[in-house]
Amino acid sequence: MLLILRYITLTIFIIIRFISQPESSLLYAQTNNEILKKSIEKLPSQNKIDVILDSARKYFTTDIVKCVTFGDLAISYIDDKITDESKVDIYALVSSYYNNLGNYSKALEYLLIELKILENSDKYNALKTGKCYVNIGETYRAATDYNYALINLNKSVSIFSSLNNDEGIKGMSHSYERLAAVYFELGYKSDTSNIRKAIEYSNKSIEIADKYNLIARKINNRTILGACQLLLKNYNEALIIFNTALKESYKDSTYSDRCNIMNNIASCYFSMSNYEKSIEFAKQSYEESKKRGIPIYVREACFFLQKSYLALKQYENALMYQDEYNVISLELFSNEKNRLIDALEQKYQLEKLEEQDKDQRTKYTYIGIGGLIILVLVVIFFLFRQNALNKINKELEKKNQIISHQKAELEEVNATKNKFFSILAHDLRNPFNGILGFLNILENDFDSLTNDEKIEYIGFVNTSANQVFKLLDRLLQLSRLQDGRYTFKIERINIKEVAEQIFRLQETNAVNKRVKLIIEVANDEYINADKISFDIVLRNLIDNAIKFTVAGGEVLISTNYVGDNIEICVSDNGVGMDSEDLENIFRLDKKTVSIGTNNEKGTGLGLAVCKEMIDKMNGKISIESIIGKGSKFTISFPRA
Repeated sequence: MLLILRYITLTIFIIIRFISQPESSLLYAQTNNEILKKSIEKLPSQNKIDVILDSARKYFTTDIVKCVTFGDLAISYIDDKITDESKVDIYALVSSYYNNLGNYSKALEYLLIELKILENSDKYNALKTGKCYVNIGETYRAATDYNYALINLNKSVSIFSSLNNDEGIKGMSHSYERLAAVYFELGYKSDTSNIRKAIEYSNKSIEIADKYNLIARKINNRTILGACQLLLKNYNEALIIFNTALKESYKDSTYSDRCNIMNNIASCYFSMSNYEKSIEFAKQSYEESKKRGIPIYVREACFFLQKSYLALKQYENALMYQDEYNVISLELFSNEKNRLIDALEQKYQLEKLEEQDKDQRTKYTYIGIGGLIILVLVVIFFLFRQNALNKINKELEKKNQIISHQKAELEEVNATKNKFFSILAHDLRNPFNGILGFLNILENDFDSLTNDEKIEYIGFVNTSANQVFKLLDRLLQLSRLQDGRYTFKIERINIKEVAEQIFRLQETNAVNKRVKLIIEVANDEYINADKISFDIVLRNLIDNAIKFTVAGGEVLISTNYVGDNIEICVSDNGVGMDSEDLENIFRLDKKTVSIGTNNEKGTGLGLAVCKEMIDKMNGKISIESIIGKGSKFTISFPRA
């Protein structure tokens, strides 16, 4: 009975307080305000506001009520002389003070004014608009309207991501942090599966915060992650995270949310039934949040103090903190304030609808003017119709010229094809003549030939057959490349590994010719290319280099960085090429086959296939050569 009477008395006291002094929590000494007003009376509006807000900032970590009082005073001096940019900064700052105080309706009122200024400004500021949406989302979260919180925070993410710069990325860290807070609240109050989302967004925010050393972001996210672990009953892990956050908060003198961390630590110890420790941290939070005038954190501290004292059977202390908890709860979450939030949102939406109606009327006006313009244009069209027809005829003449030019190009391509097949037929006929000739001797004079002659003739047949096979293989590769049947798989390739593998395959050939193979490539040099094609290209270039290098010479593979690409150079000090060979080396209609220093023969298609492959892989190839001094082939690919 005594307890019931106590609560009735408490409720009556709160109602009287709301009726008689609805803004009593924000009152500041009137005399001090008057003194400040007189001292800045002769200053321009902007200077007055600057002086007042400087005074407000000094109290941010000690007395939030004074910050709010100074903030409202600054807003009272806003006039037409204040720029939109300054207005936005003022409303953003003062709304943050009201949020800290727990007066979400007033905070939202100022944030919506700020948003309206931003959206109607001639110079759209995407960064500040994104920040405004973050603050609106956070205010809705604090007022437990999670649906509106998510809508506004997701808008902020969209705006920040469109900026595509460092400031936008930092803004996304803030959005992710507040999204994590919303999903934690949803997980705590309804569906624990949202805790996974909270952890995911918090980690994304920390990743950005670590990159840009955003200390406050890191502290806030650790607080959220600790709260998630607390909800999942991982108490020891939660304590480690909370204590890390608390330790970091003391490194930042401007950090204002330390009381929240202390309350979380108190909650963790309470869940572990360590009531003395819970009281210790709850009292620290209680004293600091009382000093700063942040009722939301005073309320949380009172909750854990009441619960912990009750568990220790210290009923008098428990009842004292229970009373204070009830008073603050009724102040913070009164129906009047919730209705005000809804009314402000409806007012803002109504204003937007009115603006849309105005835009619609303007739209119809433009349509009417547009119709008149179209009518005039139709008349002009008929007047100049003949002129247009003349232009069309000229265009047709141009197109006929283009068609004629294309026809000439096709004829040239066809001639090139015929020339290529003529060269190809010649290259095929020679080895087949050799094969048929030696096979004819072996068939008719087999018994009269010595074993050495038989082995020699069979060797000639084998060499010619291999030459034909290589030529056909290159033709097949070239055909597949040109009609798109050759599949490229671009991947990360280690240059040195491929070069060493090719050198091992060419080692016997190089030793026989007494050619030295040298690799000057670092172990960690990678390119983006198709591995099989790159191997074919590099093998061809190395094979040619060995072929045209005299005994005692050397073949060198080296690399060079050019922008985002790596150049791979295959150099030799062999016979070199003249300018005519260099000009025609990749052409199919020109025969550029040369004999190696040991009379080695090639197919003449190797470099043409290499050029096609390199082009398909977005690479480049170039050649430098001097007769008698050697050649240098350079291929370039994107660095991986």
